[in-house]
Amino acid sequence: MRTGSISLTIDSEFQHVFLVGIAVQQICSWIPLSDQSAFEMEMAVVEAVNNSIEHACHNQSGHPITTRMKLSEDRIIFVISDAGDAVIGLPEMPALDDHLASPPERGRGVQIMRAVMDEVAYRTDGTSNFVTMVKYLPIVRTEDN
Repeated sequence: MRTGSISLTIDSEFQHVFLVGIAVQQICSWIPLSDQSAFEMEMAVVEAVNNSIEHACHNQSGHPITTRMKLSEDRIIFVISDAGDAVIGLPEMPALDDHLASPPERGRGVQIMRAVMDEVAYRTDGTSNFVTMVKYLPIVRTEDN
């Protein structure tokens, strides 16, 4: 499998988030993953970018949001960063429950990220915020291995 990394920076406007989704979907579809896994990773990354726009940048344009994707033999790492206001972090949320009579329409992004990714972490260094998500990949053996 090829390895490498790429960065994509968009302005903090929801109308640009689709570009991140397309990039994640195409990269994930190239990896030998199911369509469902690729969709889940795209959804988690898009949710993290949306959270940066809403919570760190307060729905104001003019703030760059960068998504870095690093592909290695056994994992794909996504780091979403912005220079907006620090948020409290990624709160521990109860697991997604399909049996709720009326699930909330908002506030489920962190739960979605944690449900579909293997690792999710948030940190700030005082000037930038970083959400890091990791998905472990199945090791595909070829006859040459």
